Amino acid sequence: MPFREAADNIINSYRFQLKIGGSRLPRLLYASAYWGSYLWARYIHPGRGTDPLSAHGAAMEFLGLYGLSNRLVRAILPDGTDFHIDLMTSFMILKELYEDDMYEIGPGGRFEISPRQIIFDVGAQQGVFTGLAARRADGGKVVSMEPEPWNFKLLKGNISRNNFSNVVTLPVAISDNIGRANLYCSRLMSGGHSLLLPAAEGNSVEVPVSTLDAVSHELRIGPDLLKIDVEGSTYEVLKGAAALLSRYKPNIVMEVEIPEQREGIKAMLLPLGYQIDTRGWILFARSPSR
Repeated sequence: MPFREAADNIINSYRFQLKIGGSRLPRLLYASAYWGSYLWARYIHPGRGTDPLSAHGAAMEFLGLYGLSNRLVRAILPDGTDFHIDLMTSFMILKELYEDDMYEIGPGGRFEISPRQIIFDVGAQQGVFTGLAARRADGGKVVSMEPEPWNFKLLKGNISRNNFSNVVTLPVAISDNIGRANLYCSRLMSGGHSLLLPAAEGNSVEVPVSTLDAVSHELRIGPDLLKIDVEGSTYEVLKGAAALLSRYKPNIVMEVEIPEQREGIKAMLLPLGYQIDTRGWILFARSPSR
């Protein structure tokens, strides 16, 4: 990333934090700490390399190791949505979803969410995407799945705080089997927990595991849109959704952190008629019937 582009990102980051209400000062201080660490790692002491991803990793590691990323703050969006989330989420995930429309679900977007739709949020973390979907899918339903206990507590609190009556929460990990498994928990960031990728700097917790087919059968509903962010387990989530995909054919937006999984995912979805596009690590699968 050229320095001018980095400067533009820094300015946009501060503008976003000033635009939303709540705990502005700690959010701005966190942004300053992040960008200071990023610039140090990117331009002054590039121990990991000079690419933006390496600098981002170094900055997140610095903030996580000093316990800054998990501190809770309040963020109130212009539409009135009131979140109690950690600093990492307020700095990165909130801006990605509400400002940058990373999943292209806003007005005129690729998978625009509209009233009365049913949304499945797999890997809901603290509820930022769930809140966005719940407000836009008025009269519909959002099924929000998050296995990590601390994240799930914040998720439930955010739903209650905003009186989202159209959200169902499930404290469960989603994969291709039903039972229990170890969830590897990242100490650096609350969005980094994974069933498949052990976090060297964290620990693990045993959590219940289910499949999307089982969830859909139990709730007797199927999604119009399926969002997946599960830190390495996207392929397994889709494997456990064979009946759901065949019956409902939802649009799918998914983060695929492991490049080798992409061909397997395409081999699974293309025979069902899906059209697949990529943007960075995000895959967009457009349903043949929507």
